[in-house]
Amino acid sequence: MLDLPTLFLAAGLSTFLLAGLLFAAWRQAPEHRALAWWGGSYLVLLIAIPLLAMRSLLPPIFPFGLSNGLFIVAGACAWIAARRFEGRSYEAWWAFTPLAIWLALYLVPAIGMNPPIRMAIVSIGIGGFLLAGAYEFWRGRREPLISRWPAIITMAALGIMLFVRVPFLIFVEFGANKPPSDLQGSLTIVAMLGFVYIVIMACNILAMTKERSELAYRHQARTDALTQLLNRGAFLDEAEAGVEQANAAAMPISIVLVDLDRFKQVNDRFGHLVGDLVLQALAQTATAELPARSLVGRVGGEEFAVLLHQPADQAAGYAERLRQTFDANARIVDGQAVEATLSAGVSTMHGNAKLLTLMADADRALYAAKESGRNIVRVAQVEIHADQGENAHSAAA
Repeated sequence: MLDLPTLFLAAGLSTFLLAGLLFAAWRQAPEHRALAWWGGSYLVLLIAIPLLAMRSLLPPIFPFGLSNGLFIVAGACAWIAARRFEGRSYEAWWAFTPLAIWLALYLVPAIGMNPPIRMAIVSIGIGGFLLAGAYEFWRGRREPLISRWPAIITMAALGIMLFVRVPFLIFVEFGANKPPSDLQGSLTIVAMLGFVYIVIMACNILAMTKERSELAYRHQARTDALTQLLNRGAFLDEAEAGVEQANAAAMPISIVLVDLDRFKQVNDRFGHLVGDLVLQALAQTATAELPARSLVGRVGGEEFAVLLHQPADQAAGYAERLRQTFDANARIVDGQAVEATLSAGVSTMHGNAKLLTLMADADRALYAAKESGRNIVRVAQVEIHADQGENAHSAAA
């Protein structure tokens, strides 16, 4: 087993290098302030570790009072970093309050002069903040970050070990009134675990930040910036997969194409800002009305597409509800009587469906809706001849 001086030296050097790496990463991506808090926790450790290492050379208040308090502060910074990473509120003073509380407790002779009680309180303080940090990461588990789980496991494991250490300290290690010199074995084990934690968690937080950035870039590449809906490419990709699923399950699949009526006139009369608000209102209405397992995307300037795992009558019902709700929502936009409306075309296939065919039929139905006076829904009539492999298409008037 490594001796304590060697472990303290290795932990100190690793902490120094990893703190620099975390702050460098933060400088490159200042929006990720969790990196700064995690780097701050390592800076605190850079003060605490040497103080504890020189415990035989310093007055007790420094290695056992200040140093232990700083270890708790480092745990608090890690907890705040986890909250910051998950976008939750925090106050900077939360990190330093534990130090004041610990120093007040340390000055009580029954605590400061009693090694098992002193070490038990410190273990509870650090372990509590580590478990709280693991819980913060766990609460954000809906975000699909694979690197989140090693962070949760590492923080929770060390936190639990520190809590398990408490009864061991009180009832086993010091149960026979052993002298303080017998602390070496327990402290060595804790130092080894702390060293492993320092390295693993720095790698985890960097991996989580990188993974989140990559997810954000992929999301931006597949999302329409104005409406936050799927863009054309992303919609067609996911719709193709939806059509294949419907074919495999022998279930009907429908496409609804939606187009704003006379949208150029809206832009010319009220300005592009109001036009953007109209597009956003349509996106919000389409999403609010969307059934489960469905997709909606912006596939053109003022054209939207919806994929529904529904037969023609239900898809037409959705389109009609969308038309009526949007008609009500878009009468007044930004305080102006815009009275925007939409037209929609619906197409459905049941078996051997093809996305391009569905889109083409819905487009013809949409054209029929425009020709019928706009602000209306039209359904394409599709007759499938399975024996001939041909389809007959028309738009219902």
